[in-house]
Amino acid sequence: MRRATSACSHGGCGCRAMRRSAASTAAPSSARGAAAASRGGAVSGMAGQYIEAMRPASLLDALAAPLRRLPSQCAVCRGWSRQRLCEACTERYAARRPRCRRCAIGVPAAVPVCGACLTQAPPFDRTIAAVDYAHPWDELGRRFKFDACLDLADVLAQRLLDAVRRSDAPRPDWLLPVPVAAGRLRERGYNQAWELARRVARGLPCATDARLLLRMK
Repeated sequence: MRRATSACSHGGCGCRAMRRSAASTAAPSSARGAAAASRGGAVSGMAGQYIEAMRPASLLDALAAPLRRLPSQCAVCRGWSRQRLCEACTERYAARRPRCRRCAIGVPAAVPVCGACLTQAPPFDRTIAAVDYAHPWDELGRRFKFDACLDLADVLAQRLLDAVRRSDAPRPDWLLPVPVAAGRLRERGYNQAWELARRVARGLPCATDARLLLRMK
């Protein structure tokens, strides 16, 4: 089954230091990937682009765990909360709604597939979306992707994980992030798709690997 999974349906910032060091980190990562490949390891030529994948994610998560228990401000309303998105904003902006099984756009209740997908079916079988691409998710997604706000990764990944768990779709064996271009990786220091994929895969659970897909251009 061909399936698309997205945090949004489209129709912290302290990590900047990692982005500044990305150029120096990418080259050694590429060298390690090439060395592993020469030894017969199953490492693709794009492995070096995933800077985060070269680091022990479990260690990073363990170091960050105490910080997650500290009070923080909600990313939307700026009220104090134990989570990056408070319960009130979660209930208000992440409410469950009926969606088309093919493209995940909002539909009336008891309508499994929207009219557009019935008349011209997309080239995939299923889409799971957590929220609509609208306030506040459009701005949170922009900050996460372009402003190095990795503190929002858990918020966005949890919304997607909840949507997958609620759906009747078969659980995936693999969850693969879309690669980013090498230039973008050097600029940002991370692949935003991998940040979401590894968190969702851990919660399902299922296998994930940032090196299995190859970006052709």
